[in-house]
Amino acid sequence: MIPQSAPGQLSGTQLIHGDHGPGSEVAPSISVTSTFRAVPDGDPEGVGAMNPGKHIYSRYSQNVTSRQGHAITYASGLAAAFSILVHYKPKRIAITGGYMGCHGTISTYLKGRDTPLIGLDDEFQEGDICWFESPLNPTGESRQVFKLALFGYTHYAVPECSCAAHEIHAVGGKLLIDSTFGPPPLQYPFKWGADCVFHSEPRLNVKRQSASGTEIAQWLSKAVIPEGEEYNDIPGGVITKVWHSSLQETDARGFNPSVQMEGGFNACFSILLSTREYADKLPHSLEYFVPATSLGGIESLVEQRVRIDPKENPLLVRLSIGLEEVEDLKDDLRKALVNISKGN
Repeated sequence: MIPQSAPGQLSGTQLIHGDHGPGSEVAPSISVTSTFRAVPDGDPEGVGAMNPGKHIYSRYSQNVTSRQGHAITYASGLAAAFSILVHYKPKRIAITGGYMGCHGTISTYLKGRDTPLIGLDDEFQEGDICWFESPLNPTGESRQVFKLALFGYTHYAVPECSCAAHEIHAVGGKLLIDSTFGPPPLQYPFKWGADCVFHSEPRLNVKRQSASGTEIAQWLSKAVIPEGEEYNDIPGGVITKVWHSSLQETDARGFNPSVQMEGGFNACFSILLSTREYADKLPHSLEYFVPATSLGGIESLVEQRVRIDPKENPLLVRLSIGLEEVEDLKDDLRKALVNISKGN
C-alpha cells in the first residue's frame, strides 16, 4: 500500500513507518543521551547534586505543577494508581468496569487490608473513594462525572442531572477521575469537581489524534450494515458495533459527552466483529496498525482485547489512532476487512 502524500512531501504515515523493519518493537528505540547542558560556574550543588528537583537533563524531573493542580510523574499508570490508594487510604473503594490494570492494582493494594469494594451505584459513605474512568477502556464511551450543583461548582453552565458518582462529595468522600482516554486538552476533570486526576502522557499531538480517531470511528460506524450490503467498499455483516464517545447521543438525564469532552473526543475506541475468526485475523491483517497492547504513542495500534483481558468479549477489537494520514488508515482498514471477509 502506498501512503498518500502531496508530491515532494513526506506524509505522516511515511514519517512514522518509513523505518519500520523486522523485530518486535513498535518503534525503533531512542537511546539515553550522554550529552548534558553545562551549568554556570559557582553552582554550589554541582549539576544539582543529583537532587531530583534540580536535574537539568530530564523534563520529567522538573516542576510540572500547573493551573490545573499539582502534578507528579510516575513510570507507569499502575504505579500512579497504587500511589493514589496509598495516599488516600480509602475506607472503601467504589468502582465499576474500566481498565483491568487498575482492578489488578486495587486487588494488590487490598491484600491484607479490610477495605471493601462497592459499585458506583451503591450508597457512599464518609471515607470512600470513587474510582471513575471516563472515557471508558476499552470501548471509549464517556460517562458523566457527576452532578455539579451538589458541590458548589455552579459557575459552570451545565445541565443539572444525576450520574454514577453524584453523592461522593456530599458524604465527604473523594473523587478520582481516570482520564487516560481523555487527557488535556480533550477534557478537564478538575473543572467538574475531581479531587485527583490521572492520565498517560504518550501522545505527542492529542488534538490531531483526537480528530483522526473521531473521523475513523464515525466512518466505521456507517459500515455496521447487513451482510450483502457495502459501505465505502467495506462489506456488511463484518462489523456489528462501534463504540466511541462521539457516537453517543444525549441520554435520558441530558448528558452529552461533547459537554465534558470539550476539546475533542478520544483517539482510542473499539469495534465488535461478527465472528471470532474475523476478530482473530484483523489485528494481523493490517499494515499500518501495529498489533500491540498499549494506548500507543504516535503509531496506530490494534489488539484483540481478549488476548490481554480474558474477561473481555473475544469479538472486540480495540483501535488506537496515531499520527498517520487518515486516508491511509482508512485504506488499511478497508483492505483488511475485505480480506478477512473473504477468508484470507
